Amino acid sequence: MSKGNYSDKDWLINLPEAYAYHQIIVDQQGKPVDYVFLQVNPAFEEMTGLRREDILGRRVREVMPSIVTGSFNWIDAFGDVAQTGKKQYFKQYSQPLGRWYSVTAYSDEPGYFSVLFHDITIQQKEKENLQTILESTNRFLEEEGTIDHQQLVEDMKVITGASYVAFHLFDENGKEFTTMAIAGISKNVTKASQILGFNLIGRKWAYDPVRQKKISKSTITSFQNLKELSGEMIPEAILGLLEKKFQIGQVTVINIKKKEKLIGDFTVLMAADKSFMNQEMALFYANQTGLFLDREKAMNQLRNQQDLFMAGPVFTITWSPENMDRVM
Repeated sequence: MSKGNYSDKDWLINLPEAYAYHQIIVDQQGKPVDYVFLQVNPAFEEMTGLRREDILGRRVREVMPSIVTGSFNWIDAFGDVAQTGKKQYFKQYSQPLGRWYSVTAYSDEPGYFSVLFHDITIQQKEKENLQTILESTNRFLEEEGTIDHQQLVEDMKVITGASYVAFHLFDENGKEFTTMAIAGISKNVTKASQILGFNLIGRKWAYDPVRQKKISKSTITSFQNLKELSGEMIPEAILGLLEKKFQIGQVTVINIKKKEKLIGDFTVLMAADKSFMNQEMALFYANQTGLFLDREKAMNQLRNQQDLFMAGPVFTITWSPENMDRVM
């Protein structure tokens, strides 16, 4: 097997961009079916998590078998470059690596191709999060002010990368609150309810001054675990059981306020091996939610006033010539 002229490209090894050089493998009909890693630079290892000693001289289907199961056909795309010499540029998600890449592929020798790429996962996630917020705003406007609480927690789960997100609404006094919705694996939410002895969704929580004090100092507050947050609401032994059973790590509370009055919060529960993501985006979404809540309240008040007006007493005046004479 020829290894091409990648020795002439040694200067590419020191590029900050990820670089890799490959040979395309074709079947008897000349169709690309695989490719071999011939050279990679340190940036490639950093952006993919693949080590050069583990992949050089090996085929991609051997290194990453799931490369053929994704929606994008990497082998066909690179095969076209190697066979036609036509340069290609695209942005694509790699299912085996779980990352988004901005890719430039080119060939200066038939049957071989080079790839330069950047990891754009963070930028892509930010774009997706912005789209999530835009869609949520449009939904709220289209539904004439009715908030879907479940959609709120699903959106926040996507933005933060959390395992579970709960949304709470506070009473007018800003003390007692009700769990309106929870995002996460539904069967685990059910199991947690069974362990606690009550249904979490719809649960109204009594005022807990310990918890309130912990979250009132800042709009967003993070805790190492549930026990740090919960105060006196749930026994520590139960909290420890929940953390272990559902592998809960960092817990973050994002307050939703109106004129310094607490009206709601998102409680974000991360997996034990993950950290809270996209804090600025999460804060923006929580602020948007506050505006939604305020508008929903105003629209409900308007509807109530309209209902009262329509249900009010009906006055019937019967006109007659005698009545007209009195008026005149």
